[in-house]
Amino acid sequence: MNVPVLNTGGWILSEGGNTTAGTLSSTEVVEFVGVPFIPPGAGDAVFQVENIFVDPSAEPPGFQFTGTGSIVGNISIYIPPLNQQQVGAENAVPESFSLVFVGLGLGAMC
Repeated sequence: MNVPVLNTGGWILSEGGNTTAGTLSSTEVVEFVGVPFIPPGAGDAVFQVENIFVDPSAEPPGFQFTGTGSIVGNISIYIPPLNQQQVGAENAVPESFSLVFVGLGLGAMC
């Protein structure tokens, strides 16, 4: 994320029917280790991250909350450059609550 993560758990990465819980490795990084998935061959594998909360009141109106995905391991996967960083939300006029959902969808092609 390009801002600190507020919540202390509950992050989920899913691909197909598989889900993996995440851990906070720094204030802006949630890691998912040992993610099981079946390479799709010539198709696409779509990874979706849920339940990452940030504080929109810490940023000005119009600020874009983004997330960057990466895959590290002993496999070779191509991630199209346009899918590496995605806008999860954009700040509107400040309101009375301070949480916004930001999700990152990461498409991988094998």
